[in-house]
Amino acid sequence: MKVLVVGDVHGCYYTFKKLLRKHWNPDDTILVQLGDIINKGPHSIRCLKKCIKLKRKYPHLVYFLLGNHEYVLHQNLKSFGEPKGMSQLRKDANRHNLSNTAIMIWIEGLLPFWETPDIHISHAGISRKATRPMDLPNELSLINNRKPLRDIGKTQIVGHVVYEDGAVYNPKENAWHIDSGAFMGNGLSALMIDYNGTNPQVIVEPTSKKDL
Repeated sequence: MKVLVVGDVHGCYYTFKKLLRKHWNPDDTILVQLGDIINKGPHSIRCLKKCIKLKRKYPHLVYFLLGNHEYVLHQNLKSFGEPKGMSQLRKDANRHNLSNTAIMIWIEGLLPFWETPDIHISHAGISRKATRPMDLPNELSLINNRKPLRDIGKTQIVGHVVYEDGAVYNPKENAWHIDSGAFMGNGLSALMIDYNGTNPQVIVEPTSKKDL
């Protein structure tokens, strides 16, 4: 069994859709998207609807993780009843008739991390300095961290911090960083890796013009 880990999509629906069509086979590959499926790019709600559809169809093969953008959106909806400061996303939601309640339910079902005995996948990773990585509002949490990662004895795969050259492996951290900044036109990065953490293969799907 293989695992396809997709980096920060940020509303790049057409790029995300093309990457899955070319590289994901649900017959032998688990799909994990590590958060920040929304915001910045123009098609956040189409991305959300795609994720909801995939999760319903493949509940034990598809996993979507919580990113800092999903967390902030949930807090805004909970406190203000709207995606405060996310004007593009609000317009997109209105256009596609997706309610705030449906969005909140989706976010509440997201996992903070996904792991095997050899791989640990989260949005921002476990920092060397983190004492409470699951304290989500904390700046060192595994959805917000921007500090160097701890070698936890298994391969970490994270996004959050943009590496414009695509997926980068840091041997000191034993970690892959796979946010290439799709919404900036740098392509959407992913990592195909065996379930036991071996044979990593970098995938970069060029950003579609429809997502810019």
